Amino acid sequence: MLGTRPASGSSSSSAPDRYPVIQAASPAEAALTRGPGHFALLGADLDGAYDRLLWAGARSRVPPVDAPRAGARMAWVADCEDNLIELITAR
Repeated sequence: MLGTRPASGSSSSSAPDRYPVIQAASPAEAALTRGPGHFALLGADLDGAYDRLLWAGARSRVPPVDAPRAGARMAWVADCEDNLIELITAR
C-alpha cells in the first residue's frame, strides 16, 4: 500500500520504500508539503463527514472552520497512523 511500512519485527525485502511516508507536524505544514503529505476529500456535508470519521476512530486535528479561501470550510483529521486527511467544502 502507498506509504505504508512493514510492522515492527516483520520481514521485508531490502528494496527501498517506493513511497516514503511523510508525516507533517501540523495541518499547515501538510498543506505546504509537496507530495503525499496529506490528501483532501471534497464533499457537500463537511460536518457530517467529520463526525463520521471521528466515530470511526479518526482523531481531530482541526475541527470544521472557515477556510482561508473565501466561501469554503475545512477540517482536518488524523487516521490511526497519523496520516492527515483534509476535508473541504464550498458553501
